[in-house]
Amino acid sequence: MATAKKRPYYISLGTATEALMLQLDPDIYDADVQTATGLTPTKGSVVKTLKTTVKQITGSSFAGLIRLTVTKGLNTPDEETRNLNIVCETSLLDTAKVALINKTVNLGYRANVTPWTITGAR
Repeated sequence: MATAKKRPYYISLGTATEALMLQLDPDIYDADVQTATGLTPTKGSVVKTLKTTVKQITGSSFAGLIRLTVTKGLNTPDEETRNLNIVCETSLLDTAKVALINKTVNLGYRANVTPWTITGAR
């Protein structure tokens, strides 16, 4: 995790006024990841929110997990690989797996934040 504070992100419940809210790391869920996964950091016209956890939402029909493979120092002797799970709206699971390849996420903490490249998604 790159920051100590998490921010609210919303997944629509199929209407413009109802959404599920999760607390997620803003360094991982940047603009590229938000676009691919269907999550949004703004409430917009949502008037009803239900706070939920990653475990609860991925057990529902509204969202699933994508397991990312992220790499730092690609094609260098210091190459390092990790796995990272992210939440994605159910209707975008297939397209997000393709759209996220070669995007970056920030991992680490405070002064040690490093960009990692997404090299695989399943």
